[in-house]
Amino acid sequence: MNLKRKKSIMYICMTFIFVLSMSLNVFADMLFIEAESGKADGIATVNNSGAYNGKAIQSKETEQTIEYKFNIEKAGKYIIWARVYATASSDNSYLYSFNGSKNGSDLWIFDFYEENDNPTPGSSDPYFDPKVQGPELYSTWYWIRMNYRDVSTDPAGWYNTQIFDMSTGTQTLLLQTREVGAMIDKFIITDDLNYNPNKIDGDPEVPYLAELAAAAAAAAAAEAAPSAAVEEVQVPVAVAAPAPVPNTSDNGSVYVLMLLSALLTAGVLILRRRKCR
Repeated sequence: MNLKRKKSIMYICMTFIFVLSMSLNVFADMLFIEAESGKADGIATVNNSGAYNGKAIQSKETEQTIEYKFNIEKAGKYIIWARVYATASSDNSYLYSFNGSKNGSDLWIFDFYEENDNPTPGSSDPYFDPKVQGPELYSTWYWIRMNYRDVSTDPAGWYNTQIFDMSTGTQTLLLQTREVGAMIDKFIITDDLNYNPNKIDGDPEVPYLAELAAAAAAAAAAEAAPSAAVEEVQVPVAVAAPAPVPNTSDNGSVYVLMLLSALLTAGVLILRRRKCR
């Protein structure tokens, strides 16, 4: 193999490795946390058939707490979605702090939707769940972004989405009970500010993990392919990418990851074949 061809293959593989690494970071910036997995101080874990894992947390008394610690690999702005359940306006909120940050001297108030406040079809809020509205709001599970009250701009001032500025490393979310009976099933932490789990039927973690598995399987299948299937040295665009998995996160990263996995493996196979000649 001449030097020019060797350099071409080396540059191709280095480029694919870099881009593939960047694609993998997309997945690293979405975390799923079961609500009952935190370190509880009095707050109860209860069985609930509607919870995705069959369990949820529920406030039994006021001023009980639960703490969650998780790691962030890329600094940036994040939102936190929570899957919640309430039976009335008297059991639909929690208090919280994040990395010790509070609303002045008080904890932030995280409100679930009130019956008359839940966005309806045609609302300017793009994140409402059209399956949950009006009288159906109570006694059902639904996703809502963690929020805070700001009465300085609006007497009601509820449902302001909390944007969390996270640095790399360990983060701490502390919840404190405010109203007896409020339940939380699961959290999603993501730096995709446009992400909306209400667009997904069922547990959003299931298709997410399926996408990761499909990408890994595609890379393994490509690596196991016979080297004889690869002929002349060229930019390996002739290797067919696996069929894309339906992308439930609205960002196309899965398609990119699967394609790059196949192309990267093709480049490696070319190197092996030329080395054996």
